[in-house]
Amino acid sequence: MLRRIPLLIRYGEEFYPNLALATVTRASKSPNGRFIRNSHGQKSIHFDHYTVPMDSRGNLFIFFSKNDHRIPHVSAADVLNGRITADAIQDKLVFVGLTASGLSQMYQTPAGRVSCAVEIQAQAAETIVSNSHIKRYPTVILTEIALTLMLTGLFCLCIARFGFFTNSLIGTLGMLGFWLGSVQVFQITGILFSPLLPAAALLVNGIGPDHLQILAAATGCQE
Repeated sequence: MLRRIPLLIRYGEEFYPNLALATVTRASKSPNGRFIRNSHGQKSIHFDHYTVPMDSRGNLFIFFSKNDHRIPHVSAADVLNGRITADAIQDKLVFVGLTASGLSQMYQTPAGRVSCAVEIQAQAAETIVSNSHIKRYPTVILTEIALTLMLTGLFCLCIARFGFFTNSLIGTLGMLGFWLGSVQVFQITGILFSPLLPAAALLVNGIGPDHLQILAAATGCQE
């Protein structure tokens, strides 16, 4: 599953932008950029009126839209046969590449479809231009760990007090609530909170002790 791509590539002592970033900077009015690290520890590149956040390794999280019409495709045959006018691509960023299956490396994306290399670069450029950035601050990971420990502690108290079915209901509602909360935070702020760690902690802490209690009860009945 492809979620991010390198935004900068280091060769020797120099840094070079990938195709998406190079295309956007070339089309901008002020292509010279600068690096900035904010109070959350997030690194970003600033040029013209764009702010492009990166992770600690210089990768860009790509926002893969499920709307196929957001990035239109133009057939090379239509261009060569004159069926595409100049107005169709006027003042637009155009990426030229192979999209046919078997002619380019294909990648599975979070949008639920397979995309080729040139479509990945186009999606990355669209993420930069539309400012649809996915933010993953270093402090987000610490917050996830803190929430996981807190939820695990509360769930352990529930395990000691309630039965299997009640704990299963509480654990399911807890995982569902954290998942929906993560979606709402992402839609409003663009900050990505992963629900996997808290969900896994609740699952492990819920299934293990409760099954041990059931096993102990079954053993006692047999005796």
